[in-house]
Amino acid sequence: MSIRESAARMRDVAAKPGMREIAAGMLGLAFGYGGLCLRVRPIGEFFYLAAWGSWLLLADGANRLLYGRSPWSDSPRAFGRLALMSIPWWLFFEVLNLRLRNWAYEGLPGALAVRWTGYAASFATVLPAIEEGRFLIEGLMTHAGTPRLGKTAPPAADPSSQGLPAGRRRGGVRLGRLWVLGGLFLVLPMLWPRLFFPLVWGGVSLLIEPSLAREKPERSWLARFLQGKRSGVYALMASGLLCGFFWELFNFWSWSKWVYTIPWPSGPKLFEMPWLGYAGFAPFALECESFRQWFEWRWARASGPARAAWAAGLAAFSLYAFAAIDGTTARGLPSRQAATTTSEPHLIYTHRLTSTKEEQA
Repeated sequence: MSIRESAARMRDVAAKPGMREIAAGMLGLAFGYGGLCLRVRPIGEFFYLAAWGSWLLLADGANRLLYGRSPWSDSPRAFGRLALMSIPWWLFFEVLNLRLRNWAYEGLPGALAVRWTGYAASFATVLPAIEEGRFLIEGLMTHAGTPRLGKTAPPAADPSSQGLPAGRRRGGVRLGRLWVLGGLFLVLPMLWPRLFFPLVWGGVSLLIEPSLAREKPERSWLARFLQGKRSGVYALMASGLLCGFFWELFNFWSWSKWVYTIPWPSGPKLFEMPWLGYAGFAPFALECESFRQWFEWRWARASGPARAAWAAGLAAFSLYAFAAIDGTTARGLPSRQAATTTSEPHLIYTHRLTSTKEEQA
C-alpha cells in the first residue's frame, strides 16, 4: 500500500461520525495523566473533571461511530438540560450525606469560586455519563454480533405501552405499596445511618416508578421490565457499574477527591471503594433514570413561570448544598489556602490522606 493510499484511508477513518470526539477524548485523558505525572497543580486538582469530560467525549464518539447517533448529537439542548439537572440531583445525595457521613472530600481548591465551580462541573457529569453508558451498552446488547457501524441504534421506548394500575399485582408485589417501601428506604437511613445507609441508593426509584408506570409507562423502566422488555433495564444497571468503575478510577488518581467513611463493609478495596460497595452502582443507575424521566415529564408539562420557579428553587438548593459540603464534608479547607505556596502540593495531599486513614484505623 502506497503512502498516498494509506493517507487516504486514514482520512476516511477520521471522517467517520464520532472519530473527532474519540480523538479529543483520548487526547484529554493523555493530557490529564501527563499532568499528573509532571505534578502540574491545576491538572492534579481538576484531574477528575478533565478525565470525566474526556470519558464523555469517548462514549459519545463511540455511540456515533457504532450507531450513527448519540444522546448528545440527538439533542444538544436536551443533553445540556440533563447536565444542568444532574447538579441538584447529585446534591440531593450530598444533603443526605450530611446525616450519613459516608464520604468526605479532601485536597479541594482553597478559593471558594473555583471550588464551587468544580462542584457544579463535576456533578453535572453524573446523569450524562449514565445515559451515554446506557445508550452504548443497550446498543451492543440489541445488535450483538451485527457489524453495521453507523447504521444501528438502541430501540426507542415503545409509546404504545399500556399503563399498569397501582392495585394490579405483578410478581406478587403491588406497585402502590412501593411508595411505602421507598419512604422507608429514605427514612430508615436518616434514623439509623450506621445500619441502613445502603438503602438510600434505591429509595428514589421506589417513590417515582409507581406513578410513572401508571401514568407514563413509556418513561418507566419498571413498566418495561414487568412487560418483559428488560434489555434496557439490564443496560442501565450495566451502565451504573461501568460508570462506577471509572468514577472510582479517576477519583483515585485525582488530588482533589473523596474518601469513604462508611461503617461497613470492611475488606479489600478497588481504588477507594470496598468491593461490595460496587453493587450500589446498579440501583443508583436505576434511580438516575427514574429521576431523569420524571423530571423531563414534569418539565414538559410546566408553564414558563413554573419552569422559572423550578430553576430558581433548584439553584437556591444547589447553593445551600455547596455551602453545606464546605461546612461538613470538605476537609482541610482553612489550611488549604496556606498550602498554596508549596512547590509540591501532591505531597501535602498525600500526607493528609495518609493521616486520615491512620485516624480511621
